[in-house]
Amino acid sequence: MPDPYWNHNVHYHRVVLAAVPDGCRAALDVGCGDGLLARKLATKAVSVTGVDRSPEMIRQARAQTRGNITFLEGDHLDGATLPEGKYDFISAVAVVHHARF
Repeated sequence: MPDPYWNHNVHYHRVVLAAVPDGCRAALDVGCGDGLLARKLATKAVSVTGVDRSPEMIRQARAQTRGNITFLEGDHLDGATLPEGKYDFISAVAVVHHARF
């Protein structure tokens, strides 16, 4: 799938996708933004969850996405938002510099 845009984060999508294990049931994209990587992950996993703190990014992701992807507004550090042990694969491209510890 060609990228609708390019930036330094998109540059790493190919590497992330190559790391998804065969038979991946559930993938998580932390800091999903507008959902571009989550949509790509959905071609390699049975289901994908994208999480982002920005309500606007989640709105955009939901507006552009159909199928086996769920988008959640929330903080990836909040255990209530993301259940432990559910995901076979987790991606987090350029998330650490946005984290509030």
